[in-house]
Amino acid sequence: MAYFSQLYSLISSLPALKMTEDPSISSQEFLDNASTFMTDGELAVLSAVSLLPQEDKVFPENSFSGKYQAWEKALRHSILRLRTAKRKDLSSVSSVNRETVFDCDADAAAVRAYSAADPLERERILDAARWEKASELILLHQFDLDVLCAYYLQLQLAEKWARRAAGNAAVNLDKAADLSKKSQTITKD
Repeated sequence: MAYFSQLYSLISSLPALKMTEDPSISSQEFLDNASTFMTDGELAVLSAVSLLPQEDKVFPENSFSGKYQAWEKALRHSILRLRTAKRKDLSSVSSVNRETVFDCDADAAAVRAYSAADPLERERILDAARWEKASELILLHQFDLDVLCAYYLQLQLAEKWARRAAGNAAVNLDKAADLSKKSQTITKD
């Protein structure tokens, strides 16, 4: 019972998140706070939650992390299918792991995103779908590890979009220009 009260205290103290607003807590602060309430094993699971699928991490199928990772893989497979169909290059699709499960939500999100002409808007649509999926996967959870995993994933999304805020536009443009110059130099050599 003490464990439940610890998670209840932690989860209740977390600030609300919105994908379009700068979070009031960083990922590192969140993990530091969580570490005082969790076992090392639980913290390892929480720390492994990522926006990128983790091929080397195997999460239990019925956990938030397991379900989200399967959905993310399905989303990426749908994106790959749309991109290769556009280029009419089907060789990439045949190399995709056949165990990737088709997911209607993931496919619909990819189709919605690729109907947008602007690449930034595409990314925003995909991340909004990720945010919604994280919320959906914890609908029946209240004060457990799955809720913390979903929160951590959404925190990573909020931080990603905070870095892309209008105030950072000039810095981001300079970084992109530098990368472009470096790639042009490499291809000329």
